[in-house]
Amino acid sequence: MANKNDLPNDWTYCSLVVSTFRGEPADTHEIERLKQELVDPDDNSPLSFFNHVEIPECLIENCYKIGKLIEDDNEKECGYRYLHEFTKKEWGTPFDADDVTFTESESDGTLIYNFRVLDGMPIQWLQEVSIEFPHLMFELECENELELFDSFQVTYIDGEEISHDFHKKQP
Repeated sequence: MANKNDLPNDWTYCSLVVSTFRGEPADTHEIERLKQELVDPDDNSPLSFFNHVEIPECLIENCYKIGKLIEDDNEKECGYRYLHEFTKKEWGTPFDADDVTFTESESDGTLIYNFRVLDGMPIQWLQEVSIEFPHLMFELECENELELFDSFQVTYIDGEEISHDFHKKQP
């Protein structure tokens, strides 16, 4: 029986820019708080989706166990049958950000994260984080290494999608 937590290697390369747009001093504190909250405490990576949309403990404990009984128990306990069902729905991608680089603008405090994810884009995660930080603007640009799409760009403020642009590769 195949483990449903095993997924294809379909990398998407992303750039996330987080900035203030109101010019208020409180926004500078918000961007600093976000920067600290995104750091992965386990490996000090500057970006982790887990910190804002945590995985239920039962899915972590049963990640490499397979079988209908385990999936049924997980679903009863947390509403999801297996780990990557949760992360795909709640984050938009089955795995946390990988190969993260981080820069911060000295002039205005803008945060820039470059990273890659497997099998999707972290749109659901981004929307949740933008709700939690309503006075910050989140701009995400993604490019898929395979032929699913050329690029995708989306901007969120306060959980609302302000703009999006999707370019599909032409044969």
